[in-house]
Amino acid sequence: MYILNQLNPADLTPKEKQQLQPLTTEKFASLLNTPISQEEEEGLLFSASLENRPVALLVCSYNRVMKNAQIHTIFVSAPHRNKKIAQGLLKELDKELTKRHCHLTTKQYDAASATKTYLERALGRSGWQGTKLISKRFWFEHEFFSPEWMHRKYRLPPNVHLFPWVELENTERIVLWNSWKSWNIPAVASPFWEEELIVKEGSFGIRNPKGVIGWMITHQETPEIRRYSTFYVHPEYRNTTVAIKILVDAIQYGIDQHVKWGVFDLNIQNSDQSWMKFVDKRLMPYAHHVDQTRQAWHLR
Repeated sequence: MYILNQLNPADLTPKEKQQLQPLTTEKFASLLNTPISQEEEEGLLFSASLENRPVALLVCSYNRVMKNAQIHTIFVSAPHRNKKIAQGLLKELDKELTKRHCHLTTKQYDAASATKTYLERALGRSGWQGTKLISKRFWFEHEFFSPEWMHRKYRLPPNVHLFPWVELENTERIVLWNSWKSWNIPAVASPFWEEELIVKEGSFGIRNPKGVIGWMITHQETPEIRRYSTFYVHPEYRNTTVAIKILVDAIQYGIDQHVKWGVFDLNIQNSDQSWMKFVDKRLMPYAHHVDQTRQAWHLR
């Protein structure tokens, strides 16, 4: 008989943590040792065990301010699938989130995942309302990435200058931060996400006499993966050479550094239409492959 439990990382023994780690990803396995416990957010962990050995694990975070939750991973080891274990974990999570007056729970997952069928079946049987495509990730091999538009010369408009992000001045940073916090810059276009991973010499900004008007921020996900993450240009300059110039310079830096892979993430819901058209026309034909991410949701 399977036993379902909510876990408190502080109560787990080293042996129990070792047994649980293969049931989640490396990124979230750290929560078994250092749980999320912040003013705004807390982590929730649920496991299923058989004969005192864990066979499934659900990892979730709950935002106390927004009253929403995100399931990061839910995994049932292969010999124990099709036994409604995932549904049981989802039910236990739902009970806990209902106590916290949570309005929305989401789960993002790879559309090509080997466990996609099991996940969608469990979510559907647990009352989740549906799924939708939310993002695409385009993969390129830098060594072979050589479209014609990469080799053109682009002249910037008068009084507009390109600079490496490492040269962003502190006064400019403060202005951008305040603009982002006051929603004058779209949340998805923030240049402040994952700052510890930013390649500052390979990320570029554009400024005019009034201040910074655009940026292409790149992140080093792994030694072999350079992510072209946050691309933003002020509406006044979107029909000029500004956008293509900072994109080309960022990609060329990745090529010159001999980073094997470049990836572009396209947010289906929040990306600017002009950027989506550019991706379809200029990037898609050169992609080595494309990953798709879907999101399921449960409203209360």
